[in-house]
Amino acid sequence: MEKPSSPASNKMTLWADLVAFSAYKDGYLVVATSQDRNLNKISTSGSPLWDIDVDARKKGVLFDPFQVVILPNDNIAVSERKQHCISVFSKEGQHILRFGQFGAEPGMFNQPTGIAVCLEKELVVVDSGNKRIQIFSLDELAKEFEVAVVEKERAEKEESDDDDNTIEL
Repeated sequence: MEKPSSPASNKMTLWADLVAFSAYKDGYLVVATSQDRNLNKISTSGSPLWDIDVDARKKGVLFDPFQVVILPNDNIAVSERKQHCISVFSKEGQHILRFGQFGAEPGMFNQPTGIAVCLEKELVVVDSGNKRIQIFSLDELAKEFEVAVVEKERAEKEESDDDDNTIEL
């Protein structure tokens, strides 16, 4: 019996504290680490593509990176759960902007986690602590922007099971 063929490359790059990554369409990755709070741009074979890691901590930018997404203009957005904000970096790793702060109003966050680009026009942010999704126009990120807040109302309904236990639905 013939052994299955191995993948073309199985090279692995290890980070003890890797928390997030996103892939560029050109075949390279941006990874975020939590303990040293770095962004790293690497090839899919693991070779570094920036001369040095972008140590955002020294710039006072990244505190708790949670997720990374590549924007249509090749900039990099990072959700920061404990800082309640989104940080944006250029494709070269330079910090461009930071928006959001702790709160429940539109444009504010309570532990933003997931981020994604929708139809190359909007940045969608999962605002976990506020139990909502906020949608930001990518065209307006560098200036004031409109925020669409999508919330799912929690049902205020109770029922009893066969043992007369109250079940909140």
